[in-house]
Amino acid sequence: MPGMWTSIAVIAVVAIICKAIVSITSGGGKRRHTKALEEDIFRLETDLDDAVQRIIVLEKIVTDGKHTLRREIDDLAS
Repeated sequence: MPGMWTSIAVIAVVAIICKAIVSITSGGGKRRHTKALEEDIFRLETDLDDAVQRIIVLEKIVTDGKHTLRREIDDLAS
């Protein structure tokens, strides 16, 4: 017949295993990590959109004639 301390040890091990199973199945800290990743994705998408707009402007500067470019710069200045 197992002793009292053996029974307590078995109960503790079972409790730890149950806690681990609950943590794994419920997502544990993954929700916080997922939220941080979603925020990073939003920030990166915003930065990408900004970079694309800048590239479009640079392409216009490089490919448009000087006359068109001068007129657009003058329009911006006024």
